[in-house]
Amino acid sequence: MERSSRSEGYVLRGGRAGAERLRLLNRVKWPSTEPLLEAAGLRTGMRCLDVGCGGGDVTLKMAAMVGPEGHVVGVDRDQSILQLARREAEDQGLPVTFRRLEAEELAEASTYDLVFARYLLLHLPRPQRAVEAMVRAARPGGRLVLEDVYFPGHYCYPPSAAFDRFVELYQAVARAKEGGTRRSGCACWGWRSRPGWWRYASGSSCPPSARARASW
Repeated sequence: MERSSRSEGYVLRGGRAGAERLRLLNRVKWPSTEPLLEAAGLRTGMRCLDVGCGGGDVTLKMAAMVGPEGHVVGVDRDQSILQLARREAEDQGLPVTFRRLEAEELAEASTYDLVFARYLLLHLPRPQRAVEAMVRAARPGGRLVLEDVYFPGHYCYPPSAAFDRFVELYQAVARAKEGGTRRSGCACWGWRSRPGWWRYASGSSCPPSARARASW
């Protein structure tokens, strides 16, 4: 999720450059995100919310899955990247609404059949508050789907001192600028016992790089 007016507090670049980065990320991660959404029951006619939607790559994919009978809302803090997302939605003719909003500012209650966030919580200093807001936004019996990362789990084979230093530096800079944790992927497991969560499922994946796949 990107910043515009407050980009100085965010590690990664926003705007058009950020949209290109997010588009690349989605090409890499969609093969794992799509089955996750399917397993969560995303289907035609659903009303969905994508929190921290960035350039809307996943939002538009979700809109295609729910079809014209459904609707998807994407929210993000970066107005410039949302403008790009709106143009893309218009070009594709998909039922999507994009709004500028902080994750913790979600005020809707019992509105959505499915609420989704990917790689959002690791950027937030108070991720649990955002999760609570997303839970409120889901209707009774709705689904909350969180896809996040455990950054210390990054590894390289063969071992690389430069890669290890990158992992160390990124976490240090992110903590200083954003105040968030890069361990949200594991923290999600700790929230599964919250009142009102009658069913919880979790999983993990470690996608290889394109270079690694090519060597198989």
